Order: sequence, then C-alpha cells, then structure tokens
Amino acid sequence: MRFDLIRVRSFAAALAATLGILSTAASGQCVSITTQPESQTVDVTSFAVFSLTATGGDPITYHWQQQDLFTFDFVDIDDGDVYDPFGNVFCTATGATTNELTLTDFTGVAQVFRCVATNPCRHVESSEVTLTFIQPCPSDFDHDGFVTGDDFDAYVFAFAEGDLIADFDLDGFVTGDDFDGYVLAFEGGC
Repeated sequence: MRFDLIRVRSFAAALAATLGILSTAASGQCVSITTQPESQTVDVTSFAVFSLTATGGDPITYHWQQQDLFTFDFVDIDDGDVYDPFGNVFCTATGATTNELTLTDFTGVAQVFRCVATNPCRHVESSEVTLTFIQPCPSDFDHDGFVTGDDFDAYVFAFAEGDLIADFDLDGFVTGDDFDGYVLAFEGGC
C-alpha cells in the first residue's frame, strides 16, 4: 500500500513537472512580510510613504487598504483620490498596488492603512499603520498660511455638518470638545 502511494505521488510530481505546473506551496515559497510598514506623523502640507518588503515565490502582488472608520473593515484603495467615510477626498494615493504607497494632499484626518501581499500560495496582511498629522497652525483651517474669519467660518460649517475634518482633537468623533478646542486655538492665533 505504501509503495502505491509513493508511485502515485511520483507520477503526480512528474506530470506537474511535464506540464510546467509548479506548486508554490509545496516548494515552501509562500509569501511572507519581512519588513513591516511603520506608522507616521506628518505635516498636512507634506507627504507620507509606507513601504514593506515581502519574500516568497513569484509573482507577488500588493494591494494597500484603508480602514473604514465606522465598520473597521479594510477596503482596497486605488491610485488617485482616497475618500473618508463621508465621501470627502482624504488624500491622493500613488503606488496602491505596489509595496510602496505614497500619500499626498491631505485633509488632515487620521487614517489606518495596511497592505495585502499575495502569491499563488497564500496572502498575508501587513501590520496596521496609522497616519496622523501635525498641523503647522491648528487654527489655519483652510491651510492658506493665514488665520482669518474664513478659517473660522469653514470650521463652523464642517462642524455643523459633522464632517470628520472638524475632529480637532483627532479622536475619531466630532463633539463639542472639538469646537471648544478650535475656538481656543483660533483665539490664540498661531
């Protein structure tokens, strides 16, 4: 019985080799992430780059994902505009299907990202990374370099709409504490 099992396995391996079918799983070349991306805190006028290193049998594909702030599910992002849960543009992405994601043109709401690396053997998820922001001047709401009544009006409008861009304390919620914090910052100037 053992002899027949060995012959069957040998026949299957010979057939696979003849047809050019190589099993990545059998050869031990499943994808794994050897260098994880790291969380970043950047100025809203700057940019962020997340990268990872993955090894394993080719081909390895990548897809970056963003966490939905309401459901906590991760959704794929594509190059171009990346949206917040309210449908507002959060930033612009390049490299969404590579091992290096670059984000620019922020609106200033903290977000969580991860990357899924895949090869024929399996897929693995990177560690989750958080992108947070340092605003050059917290009361300069429209980021034009000046603190004016336009900043205050824009903040009040965003706050009244419940837009996460009005989440001044970056806790994921728009509350009276955000409004109070913004008013204190506005009164203090920069």
